Amino acid sequence: MRTVMAVLLVAVTLSACGSGGGGASANGILKYGYLMSVQGINLDPAKANGFHEMVYYKLIQGSLLRYNQDGSVTPWMAKSVEIVDPTRVKISLREGVTFSDGTPFDAEAIRINLLRLREPLTPQAKGGQGAGIKVLDNVEVVDPLTAVATLSKPLAGLLYSDLTSVAGVMVSPKQIAEDPDGINTNPIGAGPFTVHSYAVGQRLSVRKNEKYWDAENIKLAGVDLVNAPIGPQQANGLLSGQLDFASFVSPNSAAAVDADKKYSSKVLNSTNIFLNMCTAKAPFDNADFRQAVQLGIDRERFSELAYGGLAEPAYGMIPEGTALFDPELKNIVKYDADAAKKLVAESGVSDPSFPLVYPATINLAVESETLQRQLEEVGISSTISAERDVYSGFMVPQKPGAMLVFTVGTAPNYQLFSQYFNGLQALCGVKRDDVMEALAPSASLALDDPAAKAAYDEAGRLIADNADIIPVVTYPNVQAWNKTRVTNEPTFDAQGFANLDQLLVSN
Repeated sequence: MRTVMAVLLVAVTLSACGSGGGGASANGILKYGYLMSVQGINLDPAKANGFHEMVYYKLIQGSLLRYNQDGSVTPWMAKSVEIVDPTRVKISLREGVTFSDGTPFDAEAIRINLLRLREPLTPQAKGGQGAGIKVLDNVEVVDPLTAVATLSKPLAGLLYSDLTSVAGVMVSPKQIAEDPDGINTNPIGAGPFTVHSYAVGQRLSVRKNEKYWDAENIKLAGVDLVNAPIGPQQANGLLSGQLDFASFVSPNSAAAVDADKKYSSKVLNSTNIFLNMCTAKAPFDNADFRQAVQLGIDRERFSELAYGGLAEPAYGMIPEGTALFDPELKNIVKYDADAAKKLVAESGVSDPSFPLVYPATINLAVESETLQRQLEEVGISSTISAERDVYSGFMVPQKPGAMLVFTVGTAPNYQLFSQYFNGLQALCGVKRDDVMEALAPSASLALDDPAAKAAYDEAGRLIADNADIIPVVTYPNVQAWNKTRVTNEPTFDAQGFANLDQLLVSN
């Protein structure tokens, strides 16, 4: 599930090897530290758990479309993608593109992959599946370089968005037919790199794909994705010279990095922290209790205590500062200790306490303790615990309580809402059909259409009024790199991940 597993965020380590000499070189090996599951990562898009796995896919397979940091979309593995009408999307391809095994990257490959991705192979992948690909009805091969996807519902705009993510990730049809089990550990794609080696839970190494259609513009010989925990280790490694690029540097370590002129840094507001709970079980089956929790969070103070003021308050599913943000949400969820205390009393909950869970793979102990102290001030207590596998250890068993989660991505889209109200919440026996119905008109509209804005506003207010998901802050995603090693300005996608294929590295 994309939202759930979006808690698996990146740390980056970077060094280069190859021939000597200065300047940008294709001989560099980028060592990219990434938090990998001990059970293994999913290199098969049909098993994808979340947005975070696009880090792998962008290297090996690419995606038909590319979502940029500013929310714009550009073609990538496809030459172009066009919304023909509310139920049809036309995909046009470049001539001569092949997968790394020589199989043509043609319309038939698109057909095979899209129909396969319509039927994900794991419950996690199904729960986080894009709304557009879910209603894919058929894919017509018009000619070798043209495919038209037809949907059973007028959600063409959503499929278009899906093609920037997992639904746009293609693997070799030959491998699908002959070695489907091998896709998850050694996928054959047509992207900038190919798999060189993979040690489960430790390292994934990829090397430049000389058959890539734009190989001449790839200036890296490869990338080593190394299992790395999130925490101060990233900044320490950067400052010691062991690391050259660190993503999601600890906010507490950001000042030390900024103090050294050898490094550049950038703070991205691409990751929201939410409190997600099982609204089918006590005490969160009580709407007044949920509202009490929502009003009992002082978001400005939370930012100061947990992140030294680097975080921004979060008020809903869509970050403030984006075109679709509804300022009315600030009035609905704003901190009000007196109102929170009153709601606790009016809720009738005899024991206003709950288990507070956070993923052990992400160190959210400080955040959990900060939230715990704030809620104690309004009469709500909690017991904190870390869960190694929040999906199987907390959500699937539908345990009572609440969990701090990361939601990656600032680009407003229908899919983000669907992940919660057709996905996470549904796991606990609760679905908000009214939220999805309110948002439905936006599925066939451009995001800048006033009617789309009205739909997002209505859906957001329904969520806030019922406190189904409680926003806390926007996590300060601090990116930092050694300017003597990374010789160009990094760019990032809408989820806050660096575009590794666009980096230049000095030997």
